[in-house]
Amino acid sequence: MHLEIDSQGNFCFRKLSPVCAESLLQIPRLLRSKDPRVRSRLLPETFSDPEEEEQWRRFGADHLEHLFASRIELIEQDLRSLEDDGERSFRLPIRALHRAAWLSGLNAARLTLFIVNDLCAADMEKDPGLIGDYEKDVALLRIHLLAYMQELMLEGRSDSEG
Repeated sequence: MHLEIDSQGNFCFRKLSPVCAESLLQIPRLLRSKDPRVRSRLLPETFSDPEEEEQWRRFGADHLEHLFASRIELIEQDLRSLEDDGERSFRLPIRALHRAAWLSGLNAARLTLFIVNDLCAADMEKDPGLIGDYEKDVALLRIHLLAYMQELMLEGRSDSEG
C-alpha cells in the first residue's frame, strides 16, 4: 500500500491489495449496521440521568444520524473511483474535503468489525490467522488494514510498506 498526497491535500492510495479493496467496499454496509451492539457503541449514552438522555436523543441523535449518513455518502462517492490498476492491485483517490469523513468512517468500520465478529481485546494482540476462527481472522486482518490506512491519513505521510 502506498499513499500519495498532492499539493491540494488530496490523497491517493495505490497498490491496494484485493483484500484491502474488498474491505474498503464493505465500509458503507458496516456503517449502516443496525446491530444494537454497534448502534450503542457508535451512539453511546451521553447522560446518566434518564430524562437528560431522552432529551438528548430527541434533539441531538437525529443530527448525529444525519452526520453519519452524510459521511457514508462521501465515502461511497470516493469508492466509485476505486479502480484496478492492472497489476492485481487497486488505487483509490480521496478528495481532501472528504478526509474527516474517511477518518471517522474507517474508525467506525473497525469498531463494527470488532463488535459483529465478537472479538475481544486479547484477539487484537494476535496476528491475523492465529485466532483459529476464519471469520474472526479475516475481521482482524480487515481491522488492521483499515487502521493502517487511517494512520497514514492522520500522519499525512506517504508510505510504501504494508
